[in-house]
Amino acid sequence: DFSDARIYLNYSSDGGGTWSTPVALSGAGVDVQGAWPVVAPNGDVFVGWLRWNPFPSGPIDVEIARSTDGGDSASLVTNPMSGQVNPRDSAATSSCGRPALNGNIRYLPSPQLAVGPDGTLHVVYSYDADGFNSGDVVDVFYRRSTDSGATWLPEVQLNDDGTSTDQYFPTLSVGEANIVTTAWYDRRLDTANNLMIDYYQRTSFDGGSTFAPSERLSDVSTPVYLDPNLATCYHSDYDQQLQTESFAFIQWGDDRNIQSGHNDPDVFLDAVPLSTDFLVLGDPSSLEVCAPDDAVYTVNVPQFQGFTEPVTLSADGSDPALSGAFDTNPVVPPGSSQLTVSGTGGATAGSYEVTVTGTSAPSAIVHDAVVGLDVFDQVPDTPTPTSPADDAIDIDLLPTFEWTAAVQGTGYLLEVDDDPGFGSPDSFPVSGTSFTLPTSLDPVTEYHWRVQGTNICGDGTFSATFSFTTRAIPPILLVDDDDNGPDVRATLEAALDGLGQSYDVWDTNNSDNEPTAAELTPYDIVLWFTGDEFGGFAGPGSTGEADLATWLDSGGIDGGAVRKCLFLSSQDYHFDRGLTPFMQTYLGVASVNDDETQITVTGQGPAWDGLGPYTLSYPFSNFSDIVDADVTAGVSFVGNQGGAALSKETATYRTTFFVYPFVSIPAADQTTVMDAVLGFCATGNLVADIFTDGFESGNVDAWSSSVP
Repeated sequence: DFSDARIYLNYSSDGGGTWSTPVALSGAGVDVQGAWPVVAPNGDVFVGWLRWNPFPSGPIDVEIARSTDGGDSASLVTNPMSGQVNPRDSAATSSCGRPALNGNIRYLPSPQLAVGPDGTLHVVYSYDADGFNSGDVVDVFYRRSTDSGATWLPEVQLNDDGTSTDQYFPTLSVGEANIVTTAWYDRRLDTANNLMIDYYQRTSFDGGSTFAPSERLSDVSTPVYLDPNLATCYHSDYDQQLQTESFAFIQWGDDRNIQSGHNDPDVFLDAVPLSTDFLVLGDPSSLEVCAPDDAVYTVNVPQFQGFTEPVTLSADGSDPALSGAFDTNPVVPPGSSQLTVSGTGGATAGSYEVTVTGTSAPSAIVHDAVVGLDVFDQVPDTPTPTSPADDAIDIDLLPTFEWTAAVQGTGYLLEVDDDPGFGSPDSFPVSGTSFTLPTSLDPVTEYHWRVQGTNICGDGTFSATFSFTTRAIPPILLVDDDDNGPDVRATLEAALDGLGQSYDVWDTNNSDNEPTAAELTPYDIVLWFTGDEFGGFAGPGSTGEADLATWLDSGGIDGGAVRKCLFLSSQDYHFDRGLTPFMQTYLGVASVNDDETQITVTGQGPAWDGLGPYTLSYPFSNFSDIVDADVTAGVSFVGNQGGAALSKETATYRTTFFVYPFVSIPAADQTTVMDAVLGFCATGNLVADIFTDGFESGNVDAWSSSVP
């Protein structure tokens, strides 16, 4: 609870319907964060967290509280770690404004806890082992307690790399076999720069007494990419791992893939086999066959801790008709065998399981695995289209198609065409019974659609053909990019309604879920507003900017294309996104000064002259800006602090950018200003006109220079 900076525990015994009175676990007046709760087999509750003494530069402790009465009370146990150096790189910390690692990764060295089936309490954590700004900035450690935290066995440094590179954000899990798995981010392969990221894991097969050497899970070293659409300096927080009987499922953030020209943060996962002797693993885990074909699997028998006893394999199908045979049997770990399951012709179509059992000799250790088998004995029957209904009208340009499931259908082929004979259909393979088109259809056009079931046996017959007519598209798309605090959409809708304009609405839901170039294509005018949104998603993101650019460039007068027009009203677009290439190229922005609090604005230039002066009234905090135009644009509204809006006109598009919110314009004048916005979109008037005062007036103030 950040209101008083303490860790609290409460619980629900009715599925979250009600909650107990919170119990304070940490002391008052200390700096704590990063609570991690676990429940022991006997019902004891342990919660661990990080304590600074003080934040951010003081020594750090890992504190743990224990409750033996289900959460009604708790008391501190012995700290597994105390008085260590808070890990932080000085340059990154200065850049991020809080403790951070190289690459500007905000770092909270909070612990993770787990309790094994024997009641042993396990914890992983990190600290700077050799002092601030000296050598190794951060390492990862493990410790365990066999007496519920009263005492702790010796600390184990998990990273065994022997370098001075970073190892950080450790995770932990303990399974039913009392196998302890740990994992962490690791830079040991980049000793020169201590920047490239890999992911490593280390396993104990004896409940934490000893650990096998560390193993690399990632197969590609990746750089740090900090997504500008997210809060700055965040990367890799809050990873976890889980265990099943045979695997540890370990996840991490990985930037190896390239998207839109940059490394893209993605979530990766690896399933790490776990055993103290051997396992039986089927590959693939499931197969589809068309009867009477056989199903062929590879059965892998991996080795753990040097186990070499021969393993005899057997297979038992859930249908008596199914039988299995191995090409190698027994298998000496590590090894594999090919399993052929036959008899599918005698089984009814459906889903089955085949249990593969391995038994070692002479120890008679048994492990098994289940593989799936889906048997088909015919092509799918014919599905029935349901939506859009036959002869439906006013259908959206990105419709969702739905149909009934086909018997024995595992997939479908959807075809859509404006030709009733399907001479050149758009075809979409679909796994389920519904599909939304990825690109817009043409407005006021009749389309035809049909669907066909598929499976391993082949393709069924196409359904009956349904037809529908798409709706007309209004010329305007209103993009609601505010945070609904307050929701200001009604203000713009009222202005459009007052002018008798029809429009569609796209709500980003305060995110970068923004219209694509294809979704923008039908519209001539886009009105985009952000209201009080700031701190991450104000205005179009990098992908949204690229799509807007494509849409704007698609306009033009030559060849009959309609010139496109964008109106963007946002006081925090620049604050959240910085001076982007889109702002410069398409809005004509030379520079922006954030948070200059414009109070009055007055229109200038042919399209805007006569508007105002308006005294602005903000329904939220006034963080409006000053904007300066480059040589391609002009100031269309000037405020008491300077430029408050720009407009730009090219052969293909027109844009207007308000650095104050449209909603702040007096209510009585909002329709008038909207009419001017749409008028500029419709007619196009250059904002900067050197003849504004009349050529014969002798006033040359608008001229850059004059000569006799």
